[in-house]
Amino acid sequence: MNKTAKMFGLFFILPVVIFIAGCERSTDPHDNGHRDMEEVRIIDRTQTARPVIATWTHDDGWEFIEYADAIYELSKSAEEDRTRVSLGVEIYDHNGDQIELDEAGEYQVRYWIAEGAQEGVIDISLDEDILFHGDHVHIYGLEVGETEVEFILWHGDHADAVTDPAPFKVVE
Repeated sequence: MNKTAKMFGLFFILPVVIFIAGCERSTDPHDNGHRDMEEVRIIDRTQTARPVIATWTHDDGWEFIEYADAIYELSKSAEEDRTRVSLGVEIYDHNGDQIELDEAGEYQVRYWIAEGAQEGVIDISLDEDILFHGDHVHIYGLEVGETEVEFILWHGDHADAVTDPAPFKVVE
């Protein structure tokens, strides 16, 4: 192989290697190394008016609008007819631009139980397509109690950003 062919090969392979290295995705669901969020608005989709019931900002944390000390208070019901709440989510970046959330799109909203929070209060054992719907989530009450959830800006197979833990209640 002549010198020109080697140089051409080097200039062709190097960008490909850099591109592939840049595409590596984390399998850690707590990886926050990508797009950030400045504000998250939680909307009660069970009400006709669809009010904002809680707001989270990067600098100030959670503000609860509808309930005094929780994002939501869901009534417990029988397992065969379990009550759920449908919460819409709007996420805004540092420029104030709304991030497009779509079930088949690049970004979705999800949630998980915060580390150290009470498990078994809400049902997280259901299939992803029952819980997560792109721009909104469904939360099913399991047992009376309190737990904390973190809302996630989900990007493909990992979290780009996570809110602070927020209280969530299931009541009798």
